[in-house]
Amino acid sequence: MAEQRRHILQEFDLELQAFRGSVLAMANTTEKFVKQAVDILTKRELPEDGVVEAMEADLDDFERRIDAAGRVILLRFQPVGSDLRQVVAGMKIATDLERAGDHAESIAERAINIIGNNQWGYGELIEPLYQLVAEALRDSVHAYTEGDIGLALRTRERDSEIDKSYRRHYRETLERMKDPNQDTEQLLDVVFIMTSLERIGDYAVNIAESAYYIEKADDIRHGG
Repeated sequence: MAEQRRHILQEFDLELQAFRGSVLAMANTTEKFVKQAVDILTKRELPEDGVVEAMEADLDDFERRIDAAGRVILLRFQPVGSDLRQVVAGMKIATDLERAGDHAESIAERAINIIGNNQWGYGELIEPLYQLVAEALRDSVHAYTEGDIGLALRTRERDSEIDKSYRRHYRETLERMKDPNQDTEQLLDVVFIMTSLERIGDYAVNIAESAYYIEKADDIRHGG
């Protein structure tokens, strides 16, 4: 009986390790996708045909596989305590990453449209906000990977900084729209890109809160 239990625990450890590895791989793919999407506009780096669609498909596949693996672990091993939190929070993180990927796809599509119309000069409206969001996403993933609750809390607190940057550059873009020499349609694309970045920042905060929950068993969402 003891040998059988030890074997089951070993299997569980392997399954949980693979599960966490998949979540981390998905996070790395999401970070790369967001960067490539923004680089289209800020660096005028057009992706090869099919790259955007392929990365979005990869994230969808990651989410399905992580969700399936999580369900198998829950049903087969019935984990409790921190192990249960690892699985439940990991599945939620995968959902947040997939949604961030949806916004990265939208950013890429609108950036391609702007570049296709030979528009310049919008990078300064996007870059500051992107840097804040990219840092929050990177740090939230690190907090999850390392179990760093201090970093999770600091990432959560940066949400207000992201919101302030979004509002500031949003207002600046609206002011540009009043200039008859500006392309209003292209500036509207810039506004949608900003909004997508702000939403990715929200998902980064969600991931940080999930990382905190795993370590402390405390739900701090919505000011908790």
